[in-house]
Amino acid sequence: MGKRGITLVELLIALFIISALSGTIAFIFVSLLKTWDSQNKRFGARLESSIALDTLIHDLRETLSVTDAQNRTISIWFRDADLDGNQDSNEVVTFNWDGVSGSSLTRTQTISKMIANNISNFQLNYFDSNDIELPSPITLQSERDKIKLITITISSSKDAETLTFRSNAKLRNR
Repeated sequence: MGKRGITLVELLIALFIISALSGTIAFIFVSLLKTWDSQNKRFGARLESSIALDTLIHDLRETLSVTDAQNRTISIWFRDADLDGNQDSNEVVTFNWDGVSGSSLTRTQTISKMIANNISNFQLNYFDSNDIELPSPITLQSERDKIKLITITISSSKDAETLTFRSNAKLRNR
């Protein structure tokens, strides 16, 4: 009776093949994880910037008056909550970006709240009813009352990738 076993050479060849397959599978798996992570971060940045833009447009369309109009800051009399016809401090909303790349865009109405992070650009341009751009900052209330359209640009940067969103907000309640 002859016993047949595995030779050392056969065992080494099998180990080499298994190692090569395992290495290839591990490389593909790690590559897929990196791609998934990158796309997940990109989606998060896109979603955050989009929500910030939607919030800003919604508030601008409901504004009663623009109380401060600068390139990176806008304050509005959002709603007359107590219906007294007077602008109270809790009825004013301010959107502000400090101009430092990577910092947050905030919305302040009594309490400051971050609405987008990693902002690399936030630009506001103001237009009158004839679509003529008004120079910013607009310091006089009589000039701010001429604002009928605001163009908003928000850029968000994450991991050397920048996403830019642009939209217009037409002021309705004016």
